[in-house]
Amino acid sequence: MKQATRDTLERFLHPRMSTEHAPEIRDAIETCVSTRGSEGKDSPELALRTTTLLGLLEDDLTPDEYERAKKIVLGDQSIAQDAAIRACLGMRDYRRAVEELRPLLGNDVLNYGTSAGLYCAGLRIMGVAVDEAPFDAARAMFSNVCQQKNAQSLGMDRAPALLQPVEEDSPLHGATPRRRS
Repeated sequence: MKQATRDTLERFLHPRMSTEHAPEIRDAIETCVSTRGSEGKDSPELALRTTTLLGLLEDDLTPDEYERAKKIVLGDQSIAQDAAIRACLGMRDYRRAVEELRPLLGNDVLNYGTSAGLYCAGLRIMGVAVDEAPFDAARAMFSNVCQQKNAQSLGMDRAPALLQPVEEDSPLHGATPRRRS
């Protein structure tokens, strides 16, 4: 990251960062600046450090603020480094999807090569008819369905039927969540 980019990013982040994560984020920014200075703009190490910084920002900012910060950070990246950063972010998203969907899909999480595929499989198990969807849309739909179901099941003594896997030979396979409940 260039020093000018650091200055722009810090001006943007100053009123938005939580004080809890500020030192960690500032350290990550400084590490990116020094890594670019010592190893160059196409350094794999810089791509990893930038990915770490973006992860910290994503955890601390609202989605809109994060997208703006991401544009600032990636604005001065070379094509090679941009591709490396996107690959690292894709791997991080895939690991998060695996962790989130393992209780629902079990060992079948390994049968899906993309994060979007995992979320779509989870949606199908939950009774939502979806063939394919982009990653952001599939993740958002999965989150919304889980929130709705959790809101409906407050006060119940059992796990929601929606979140329980249904065997393919079951008469309830593919049934709507209301019918399964």
